[in-house]
Amino acid sequence: GKRILSVDDFLDSTFNVKYCQQQLGLAAGFAVGYSISHRDEVVLCVLSDADVMMQSSLDAIEVAFQKKLPIKFIVDYNKVQLFGDMDCENFIKHLRHSYAINYDSNTEIILIQTKKGCGVPMMEERPKDWHYTILSEEQYESLI
Repeated sequence: GKRILSVDDFLDSTFNVKYCQQQLGLAAGFAVGYSISHRDEVVLCVLSDADVMMQSSLDAIEVAFQKKLPIKFIVDYNKVQLFGDMDCENFIKHLRHSYAINYDSNTEIILIQTKKGCGVPMMEERPKDWHYTILSEEQYESLI
């Protein structure tokens, strides 16, 4: 069956996994700093669709392209925003196009379309009700 992967699933693998708790606007900068100090490693940085559109993330992504850092920015695009709709797809296309023209780089932006609450019908039906929500013990038990 389906299973949700966590950082623990990779700790004893061949991947060298570093973990940074997602805080809007911080992950991309962390990835750039880590990559600069570990140039021989490919860095994977997972960003939300809202996170990638924050100025601090954009600045970090631009530095990654300028410095030709081996970072793969993976953008979780679930099309669920609390404050209006964002056209993340066209925005990412614009970023790829702009940076590819200006910089020959190892840096990549990869857009992954995901489904908020996938596998839990109540969450899939009303994704905005669960977006950014920490489940209580009672909610968790009812969903299991």
